[in-house]
Amino acid sequence: MNFEGKTVVGYGVGFYYEAVKEKAREIMRIDYLCDAKWDDSDIKEYDGIPVLKRKDLDAIENKVLVIFSCNEPIKQLLAKEFGEKGYEYHFAMTVLGARALSGAEVKAEGREGVLKIGSNTIYYDESLPDNVWFNLIGFNARVKIGKNLIIDSLTITVGSNCECTIGNDVRIVITNIDVSGAKLEIGDDCLFSYNTEIRTHDSHVIFDKKTKKRINYPKDVIVGSQVWLAAGAKLLPGAQIGAGSIVGANAVTSSKFGDHVVIAGNPAKVMREDVIWSKDNTAFSDYESFEDCIERSAEKYL
Repeated sequence: MNFEGKTVVGYGVGFYYEAVKEKAREIMRIDYLCDAKWDDSDIKEYDGIPVLKRKDLDAIENKVLVIFSCNEPIKQLLAKEFGEKGYEYHFAMTVLGARALSGAEVKAEGREGVLKIGSNTIYYDESLPDNVWFNLIGFNARVKIGKNLIIDSLTITVGSNCECTIGNDVRIVITNIDVSGAKLEIGDDCLFSYNTEIRTHDSHVIFDKKTKKRINYPKDVIVGSQVWLAAGAKLLPGAQIGAGSIVGANAVTSSKFGDHVVIAGNPAKVMREDVIWSKDNTAFSDYESFEDCIERSAEKYL
Protein backbone atom coordinates (compact mmCIF):
# COMPACT_ATOMS: atom_id res chain seq x y z
CA MET A 1 0.00 0.00 0.00
CA ASN A 2 1.58 3.26 -1.15
CA PHE A 3 0.48 6.54 0.41
CA GLU A 4 3.20 8.63 -1.21
CA GLY A 5 1.94 11.99 -2.44
CA LYS A 6 -1.44 11.56 -0.74
CA THR A 7 -2.97 13.31 2.24
CA VAL A 8 -3.61 10.66 4.87
CA VAL A 9 -6.61 11.14 7.15
CA GLY A 10 -6.83 8.77 10.12
CA TYR A 11 -10.52 8.20 10.79
CA GLY A 12 -11.83 6.95 14.14
CA VAL A 13 -9.88 7.74 17.31
CA GLY A 14 -10.74 5.24 20.02
CA PHE A 15 -9.12 2.33 21.86
CA TYR A 16 -7.92 0.65 18.67
CA TYR A 17 -6.20 3.81 17.45
CA GLU A 18 -4.50 4.20 20.82
CA ALA A 19 -3.36 0.57 20.76
CA VAL A 20 -1.76 0.66 17.31
CA LYS A 21 -0.86 4.31 16.64
CA GLU A 22 2.87 3.86 17.23
CA LYS A 23 2.98 0.90 14.89
CA ALA A 24 0.95 2.82 12.32
CA ARG A 25 3.36 5.73 12.38
CA GLU A 26 6.18 3.40 11.41
CA ILE A 27 4.33 2.71 8.18
CA MET A 28 2.66 6.01 7.24
CA ARG A 29 2.52 9.70 8.01
CA ILE A 30 -0.91 10.76 9.29
CA ASP A 31 -1.67 14.32 8.16
CA TYR A 32 -5.09 14.70 9.84
CA LEU A 33 -7.29 12.90 12.35
CA CYS A 34 -11.07 12.84 12.03
CA ASP A 35 -13.84 11.44 14.21
CA ALA A 36 -17.59 12.03 14.43
CA LYS A 37 -17.25 12.75 18.16
CA TRP A 38 -15.32 15.92 17.33
CA ASP A 39 -17.89 17.43 14.95
CA ASP A 40 -19.36 19.70 17.65
CA SER A 41 -16.14 20.33 19.58
CA ASP A 42 -13.48 23.03 19.39
CA ILE A 43 -10.57 20.60 19.38
CA LYS A 44 -7.83 21.64 16.96
CA GLU A 45 -5.35 18.81 17.31
CA TYR A 46 -4.88 15.42 18.92
CA ASP A 47 -1.59 13.61 19.48
CA GLY A 48 0.09 16.58 17.82
CA ILE A 49 -1.91 15.95 14.62
CA PRO A 50 -4.42 18.51 13.23
CA VAL A 51 -8.06 17.53 13.67
CA LEU A 52 -10.37 17.67 10.67
CA LYS A 53 -14.16 17.93 10.95
CA ARG A 54 -16.18 15.54 8.79
CA LYS A 55 -17.83 18.42 6.94
CA ASP A 56 -14.38 19.51 5.76
CA LEU A 57 -13.36 16.18 4.25
CA ASP A 58 -14.60 17.11 0.77
CA ALA A 59 -12.22 20.05 0.67
CA ILE A 60 -9.13 17.86 1.07
CA GLU A 61 -7.73 16.89 -2.32
CA ASN A 62 -5.91 13.68 -3.15
CA LYS A 63 -6.84 12.19 0.22
CA VAL A 64 -6.93 8.64 1.51
CA LEU A 65 -8.82 7.71 4.68
CA VAL A 66 -7.39 5.08 7.00
CA ILE A 67 -10.14 3.65 9.20
CA PHE A 68 -8.97 2.88 12.74
CA SER A 69 -11.53 0.34 13.91
CA CYS A 70 -11.47 -3.38 14.72
CA ASN A 71 -15.25 -3.59 14.95
CA GLU A 72 -16.52 -5.32 11.82
CA PRO A 73 -20.03 -3.74 11.67
CA ILE A 74 -18.56 -0.26 12.15
CA LYS A 75 -15.90 -0.93 9.52
CA GLN A 76 -18.53 -1.95 6.99
CA LEU A 77 -20.77 1.06 7.75
CA LEU A 78 -17.85 3.44 7.23
CA ALA A 79 -16.76 1.62 4.09
CA LYS A 80 -20.28 2.01 2.67
CA GLU A 81 -20.41 5.71 3.58
CA PHE A 82 -16.96 6.55 2.20
CA GLY A 83 -17.48 4.41 -0.89
CA GLU A 84 -20.70 6.23 -1.74
CA LYS A 85 -18.85 9.55 -1.41
CA GLY A 86 -16.08 8.34 -3.68
CA TYR A 87 -13.36 8.51 -1.02
CA GLU A 88 -10.37 6.24 -1.22
CA TYR A 89 -10.13 4.32 2.05
CA HIS A 90 -8.22 1.49 3.69
CA PHE A 91 -8.60 -0.28 7.02
CA ALA A 92 -5.76 0.29 9.47
CA MET A 93 -5.89 -3.40 10.37
CA THR A 94 -5.06 -4.27 6.75
CA VAL A 95 -2.34 -1.63 6.54
CA LEU A 96 -0.75 -3.12 9.66
CA GLY A 97 -0.77 -6.63 8.20
CA ALA A 98 -4.04 -8.00 9.56
CA ARG A 99 -5.55 -10.68 7.35
CA ALA A 100 -7.89 -13.62 7.40
CA LEU A 101 -6.67 -16.50 5.27
CA SER A 102 -7.09 -20.24 4.92
CA GLY A 103 -4.49 -22.96 5.05
CA ALA A 104 -4.74 -23.20 1.27
CA GLU A 105 -3.90 -19.50 0.94
CA VAL A 106 -1.00 -19.82 3.37
CA LYS A 107 0.55 -22.57 1.25
CA ALA A 108 -0.10 -20.66 -1.98
CA GLU A 109 1.51 -17.45 -0.74
CA GLY A 110 4.26 -18.87 1.48
CA ARG A 111 7.69 -20.05 0.49
CA GLU A 112 9.56 -23.04 1.93
CA GLY A 113 7.21 -23.35 4.88
CA VAL A 114 7.18 -19.67 5.87
CA LEU A 115 4.65 -16.91 5.24
CA LYS A 116 5.41 -13.41 6.53
CA ILE A 117 2.57 -10.88 6.66
CA GLY A 118 3.63 -7.53 8.07
CA SER A 119 5.29 -8.29 11.41
CA ASN A 120 3.47 -11.63 11.71
CA THR A 121 4.94 -14.96 10.61
CA ILE A 122 3.32 -18.34 9.99
CA TYR A 123 5.54 -21.44 9.89
CA TYR A 124 3.85 -24.46 8.35
CA ASP A 125 4.33 -27.89 6.83
CA GLU A 126 3.05 -28.68 3.33
CA SER A 127 0.61 -31.12 4.95
CA LEU A 128 -1.24 -28.10 6.43
CA PRO A 129 -4.98 -28.70 5.83
CA ASP A 130 -6.67 -26.25 3.48
CA ASN A 131 -9.50 -25.58 5.93
CA VAL A 132 -7.47 -24.21 8.85
CA TRP A 133 -8.44 -20.55 9.22
CA PHE A 134 -5.93 -17.93 10.38
CA ASN A 135 -7.35 -14.61 11.59
CA LEU A 136 -4.36 -12.28 12.02
CA ILE A 137 -5.56 -9.13 13.78
CA GLY A 138 -2.42 -7.93 15.62
CA PHE A 139 1.31 -7.70 15.08
CA ASN A 140 4.58 -9.28 16.26
CA ALA A 141 3.04 -12.75 16.33
CA ARG A 142 4.39 -16.18 15.37
CA VAL A 143 2.30 -19.23 14.52
CA LYS A 144 3.92 -22.66 14.06
CA ILE A 145 1.91 -25.57 12.72
CA GLY A 146 3.23 -29.13 12.79
CA LYS A 147 2.80 -32.07 10.41
CA ASN A 148 -0.13 -34.32 9.58
CA LEU A 149 -2.99 -32.46 11.22
CA ILE A 150 -6.50 -33.80 10.58
CA ILE A 151 -8.98 -30.93 10.82
CA ASP A 152 -12.73 -30.54 10.49
CA SER A 153 -12.76 -26.92 11.67
CA LEU A 154 -9.98 -24.89 13.30
CA THR A 155 -9.93 -21.10 13.64
CA ILE A 156 -6.84 -19.45 15.11
CA THR A 157 -7.34 -15.78 16.02
CA VAL A 158 -3.94 -14.17 16.54
CA GLY A 159 -3.49 -10.86 18.36
CA SER A 160 -0.24 -9.09 19.19
CA ASN A 161 3.05 -10.09 20.82
CA CYS A 162 2.27 -13.79 21.03
CA GLU A 163 3.25 -17.25 19.87
CA CYS A 164 1.06 -20.22 18.98
CA THR A 165 2.55 -23.68 18.40
CA ILE A 166 0.63 -26.80 17.40
CA GLY A 167 2.47 -30.13 17.29
CA ASN A 168 2.34 -33.09 14.92
CA ASP A 169 -0.46 -35.61 14.32
CA VAL A 170 -3.12 -33.55 16.05
CA ARG A 171 -6.79 -34.39 15.35
CA ILE A 172 -9.27 -31.51 15.69
CA VAL A 173 -13.03 -31.67 15.18
CA ILE A 174 -14.19 -28.11 15.97
CA THR A 175 -11.84 -25.83 17.92
CA ASN A 176 -11.42 -22.08 18.33
CA ILE A 177 -8.04 -20.76 19.47
CA ASP A 178 -7.58 -17.13 20.56
CA VAL A 179 -4.01 -16.14 21.43
CA SER A 180 -2.58 -12.73 22.28
CA GLY A 181 0.02 -11.37 24.66
CA ALA A 182 1.25 -14.82 25.70
CA LYS A 183 2.29 -18.25 24.47
CA LEU A 184 0.14 -21.23 23.54
CA GLU A 185 1.78 -24.63 23.09
CA ILE A 186 -0.06 -27.78 21.98
CA GLY A 187 1.88 -31.05 21.92
CA ASP A 188 1.79 -33.99 19.50
CA ASP A 189 -0.94 -36.63 19.14
CA CYS A 190 -3.70 -34.55 20.74
CA LEU A 191 -7.43 -34.99 20.11
CA PHE A 192 -9.80 -32.00 20.40
CA SER A 193 -13.52 -32.74 20.12
CA TYR A 194 -16.52 -30.58 19.21
CA ASN A 195 -16.77 -26.92 20.31
CA THR A 196 -13.52 -26.83 22.26
CA GLU A 197 -11.86 -23.50 22.98
CA ILE A 198 -8.40 -22.38 24.08
CA ARG A 199 -7.49 -18.78 24.86
CA THR A 200 -4.56 -16.95 26.45
CA HIS A 201 -6.40 -13.69 27.19
CA ASP A 202 -9.83 -12.45 28.30
CA SER A 203 -10.44 -10.03 25.36
CA HIS A 204 -11.24 -7.17 27.75
CA VAL A 205 -9.42 -5.53 30.64
CA ILE A 206 -10.61 -5.89 34.26
CA PHE A 207 -9.59 -3.53 37.08
CA ASP A 208 -9.94 -3.53 40.84
CA LYS A 209 -12.80 -1.21 41.78
CA LYS A 210 -10.92 0.51 44.61
CA THR A 211 -7.40 0.82 43.26
CA LYS A 212 -8.31 1.03 39.54
CA LYS A 213 -5.34 -1.29 38.94
CA ARG A 214 -5.51 -4.09 36.42
CA ILE A 215 -6.18 -7.60 37.73
CA ASN A 216 -6.29 -9.74 34.56
CA TYR A 217 -3.39 -10.35 32.21
CA PRO A 218 -2.68 -12.74 29.33
CA LYS A 219 -1.10 -16.00 30.49
CA ASP A 220 0.60 -18.90 28.75
CA VAL A 221 -1.47 -22.02 28.05
CA ILE A 222 0.44 -25.31 27.77
CA VAL A 223 -1.21 -28.48 26.48
CA GLY A 224 0.99 -31.57 26.70
CA SER A 225 1.19 -34.33 24.11
CA GLN A 226 -1.61 -36.89 23.71
CA VAL A 227 -4.19 -34.73 25.49
CA TRP A 228 -7.89 -35.30 24.80
CA LEU A 229 -10.21 -32.30 25.09
CA ALA A 230 -13.76 -33.65 25.21
CA ALA A 231 -16.73 -31.80 23.71
CA GLY A 232 -17.19 -28.26 25.01
CA ALA A 233 -13.97 -28.18 27.05
CA LYS A 234 -12.46 -24.72 27.57
CA LEU A 235 -8.88 -23.88 28.55
CA LEU A 236 -8.53 -20.31 29.83
CA PRO A 237 -5.43 -18.15 30.47
CA GLY A 238 -2.90 -19.96 32.64
CA ALA A 239 -4.17 -23.50 32.02
CA GLN A 240 -1.63 -26.31 31.82
CA ILE A 241 -2.63 -29.89 30.99
CA GLY A 242 -0.07 -32.68 31.37
CA ALA A 243 0.70 -35.36 28.79
CA GLY A 244 -1.79 -38.18 28.37
CA SER A 245 -4.52 -36.36 30.28
CA ILE A 246 -8.25 -36.00 29.53
CA VAL A 247 -10.29 -32.81 29.94
CA GLY A 248 -13.93 -33.88 30.36
CA ALA A 249 -16.96 -32.64 28.46
CA ASN A 250 -17.79 -28.97 29.18
CA ALA A 251 -14.93 -28.70 31.69
CA VAL A 252 -13.54 -25.19 32.21
CA THR A 253 -10.17 -24.46 33.76
CA SER A 254 -7.32 -21.99 34.09
CA SER A 255 -5.40 -24.25 36.50
CA LYS A 256 -2.37 -26.54 36.17
CA PHE A 257 -2.72 -30.34 36.09
CA GLY A 258 -0.22 -33.17 35.80
CA ASP A 259 0.17 -36.11 33.46
CA HIS A 260 -2.33 -38.94 32.89
CA VAL A 261 -5.26 -37.50 34.84
CA VAL A 262 -8.94 -37.03 34.08
CA ILE A 263 -10.28 -33.61 35.01
CA ALA A 264 -13.91 -32.50 34.87
CA GLY A 265 -16.28 -29.80 36.10
CA ASN A 266 -16.37 -26.01 36.27
CA PRO A 267 -13.95 -25.18 37.70
CA ALA A 268 -12.33 -28.47 36.71
CA LYS A 269 -10.71 -30.76 39.26
CA VAL A 270 -8.98 -34.14 39.12
CA MET A 271 -11.48 -36.99 38.97
CA ARG A 272 -9.07 -39.86 38.32
CA GLU A 273 -5.32 -40.40 38.14
CA ASP A 274 -3.02 -42.82 36.28
CA VAL A 275 -5.05 -43.15 33.07
CA ILE A 276 -4.07 -43.84 29.49
CA TRP A 277 -6.41 -43.56 26.51
CA SER A 278 -6.68 -44.47 22.83
CA LYS A 279 -8.14 -42.63 19.84
CA ASP A 280 -9.95 -45.82 18.82
CA ASN A 281 -13.67 -44.98 18.68
CA THR A 282 -16.04 -46.85 21.01
CA ALA A 283 -18.77 -46.50 18.37
CA PHE A 284 -16.93 -49.26 16.49
CA SER A 285 -14.90 -51.10 19.11
CA ASP A 286 -15.34 -52.59 22.58
CA TYR A 287 -11.87 -53.45 23.84
CA GLU A 288 -11.20 -54.71 27.35
CA SER A 289 -7.45 -54.02 27.32
CA PHE A 290 -5.24 -51.22 26.00
CA GLU A 291 -3.19 -53.89 24.21
CA ASP A 292 -6.25 -54.67 22.06
CA CYS A 293 -6.37 -51.12 20.68
CA ILE A 294 -5.19 -50.30 17.17
CA GLU A 295 -4.20 -46.70 18.01
CA ARG A 296 -1.67 -46.72 20.84
CA SER A 297 0.16 -43.39 20.64
CA ALA A 298 -0.22 -43.18 24.44
CA GLU A 299 2.67 -45.63 24.78
CA LYS A 300 5.11 -42.88 23.77
CA TYR A 301 4.17 -40.83 26.85
CA LEU A 302 4.15 -43.43 29.61
